[in-house]
Amino acid sequence: MAIVRVAGNLSSVACRMVAAITRSAACHVALVVRAVGSSRAVVVESDTINPKIADERTGSPRSGTQVLDFEARRLQWGTGVAYRTFATIVDKSLFLKALAPEAWAPYGGTLENLWRLWERSYVRPPTEWVCSTLAAAILAAIDCLANDTAAWNALPLDFVGSTLNIGCRLGNETALPFQ
Repeated sequence: MAIVRVAGNLSSVACRMVAAITRSAACHVALVVRAVGSSRAVVVESDTINPKIADERTGSPRSGTQVLDFEARRLQWGTGVAYRTFATIVDKSLFLKALAPEAWAPYGGTLENLWRLWERSYVRPPTEWVCSTLAAAILAAIDCLANDTAAWNALPLDFVGSTLNIGCRLGNETALPFQ
C-alpha cells in the first residue's frame, strides 16, 4: 500500500484552490493498493466525479469514495505526483472493513465541510469524505493511524510532512514515474 500525494499537477481550478486554501504543495491524497503477488493496483480516493474512469465496484463513474484503476488514474494525474510506501497488510479484513458498502460515502467537498476542515473543528468522524479524511479513516481502520481528531480533520498538507502520527513504517517519498 502507498500514500500518493498530487502536488505539481495544479492544472485544475479545484486543485489550485485546495493548494492555495491549505497553503500546501499538495492538493490531493489517495491510497494505492496492490494485492501481494498481483501486478495490478487500484487507487482508493474520495473526489468529485471522474467521468473518464469507472469505479471498480459499480462499473460506472461516481462521485465520493472511489476505487479506480491505478494506471488510468496515474495518467490523469500527470507529473508532480509522489508516493510513499507504508504497509503490507497481512489481515485483509481490516482493509476490507474500511471499504465496506456502509463506508462508501458521498464527496464531502461542500463549503460547510471544507470550512470545518480548515478550522479543524470536527469532534467526531465526518460522514462525508474528502480525499484526506478518507485516507486517514482507512489508515485508522487498519491501525496505522489513531482514530482521533487529527485524523478526522486531516488535510492533504498533513500527508506531505507526515504531521499525522502514522504508526506504520513509511518509506522515503519517491516521484511517481510518468510516461
